[in-house]
Amino acid sequence: MDCDPAQIVYQLDRIADARNAGSDNTLAIIAIILSLVALLWQITLTIIRWPQVSVVMSRSAQTPIGQAPRYSFHVTAINTGAEAVTIVDAGIAPVSGNGALLASVAGFRENGDQPDVIGPTLPARLEAHGALTWTIPGTLIRAEGGPFRAYAARFQPLVPGRESPHRYSYSSTTESIAVDGEPS
Repeated sequence: MDCDPAQIVYQLDRIADARNAGSDNTLAIIAIILSLVALLWQITLTIIRWPQVSVVMSRSAQTPIGQAPRYSFHVTAINTGAEAVTIVDAGIAPVSGNGALLASVAGFRENGDQPDVIGPTLPARLEAHGALTWTIPGTLIRAEGGPFRAYAARFQPLVPGRESPHRYSYSSTTESIAVDGEPS
């Protein structure tokens, strides 16, 4: 039997290639699985960190001696996300959603009708896990009846097909109002 060293090396290379072929495929599959897991993790973190604005409405009353009580409504926007967001308007709107705002902080300030509205100027930056509060006197609310709820509008870029550059968040609590801004 004739043993050619080149033939032996050639045969050994073929055996090594056959053994390694399966492990190369296994490593490629593991790499693809790990990259998919990393991609899903990044998407999950983005969703978790996304700004989420919640709105809370409360009211208070001041009763000077010998006078009728004066009611105020407090609109608080709370960012529960991990990224900051820009609030462009806050106020009070009817639950029916007919589009007529009962009280808009941005509207008051544009018209110069804001002497009693207390709160940050708009647009306002709402930091991650932060809160902003506006106080609106009941006498500035331009409607009678109810029910109504608080809202906060955050800015989002206008894209084709979207009607408004703002995204509205509403409070889960509602109130009704009678004459002269008094809750009913």
